[in-house]
Amino acid sequence: MSDYAELVEKAPIVPLVDGKLYVLPNPYPLDGRICTHPLDARGFATQNCYLFVEGKRAVLVDTGFSLHEKAMIGRLESLLGSDVELELCVLRLGEYYGTCNVRPIVEHFGIRTIYSTRPDGVESTDFRPEHVPYGSPNGTGAFAEVKGVMLRGSGQIDLGNGRILKLLRPPLRLLSTNWLYDVELRTLLTADHFTYLWQPTLDGPWVADASEPMPSEQHVRDFMAATRYWWLPGARTNQMVADLDKIFDGIEVDRIGPGYGRVIDGREPVREHVALLRRVLEAFPSERAIGLNVGYKERSKRAPMEAGVQ
Repeated sequence: MSDYAELVEKAPIVPLVDGKLYVLPNPYPLDGRICTHPLDARGFATQNCYLFVEGKRAVLVDTGFSLHEKAMIGRLESLLGSDVELELCVLRLGEYYGTCNVRPIVEHFGIRTIYSTRPDGVESTDFRPEHVPYGSPNGTGAFAEVKGVMLRGSGQIDLGNGRILKLLRPPLRLLSTNWLYDVELRTLLTADHFTYLWQPTLDGPWVADASEPMPSEQHVRDFMAATRYWWLPGARTNQMVADLDKIFDGIEVDRIGPGYGRVIDGREPVREHVALLRRVLEAFPSERAIGLNVGYKERSKRAPMEAGVQ
């Protein structure tokens, strides 16, 4: 068995709120070949899928890469009884780690509902050629019974018993990314934000709490500038900072669940990490730009990513 296959096989289940919320981390080594982290990062990070459970209903947010298919299905089987209705939510249709295992999970668990932020949320996740031969029309077989529910603006998922998952527009977006907020558990899934924590070994833990030292501003700044936020130095970020404030002033957050990296657990650690990200964003405009005119126009009628709790 290859080293990476062993990592996949050992993928854990981490209860965040036992019986109600779990993170299913899919670990991977940092060896200079991963675009999620700087080239010099070493250690282990995780791609995270989140399972929300309420009574006889459950929603899985993102599904992992194709390599994680067996581990994802096995962990879901161990957590869900045969009488629990499982639904899927794909926060980022443009990212493979959110969509790769939609088809096998739909087939295995008889999924009937997929939530996404585009009208083609069902069709765009039906692309696994080993399950459906290349060239076949989308939406056949098990997918013919799946209902696509588009989440936009004030969109939300009602899990029952008064438990609501609310869609939020983030202050800074990559692709068509959105955030998802569990009102009852005060948990915010942040996709490409707050992804800068990893571990030196495979053993984890994959949750960072109040006992963990805070990373430095330089660490967060360098992480962002060396990955997919390479364009931030010199960018105008004032509206991004205002949008960040608006979100976290409008809701209580006890837990941040990034799309990859360690979960941040606890109201005080969340407050400190939000303040840290705010300071880093505030400092970027003073840096030398790399030659692209990016950011918001000061006199624009409407900031294109103006955030708010919908």
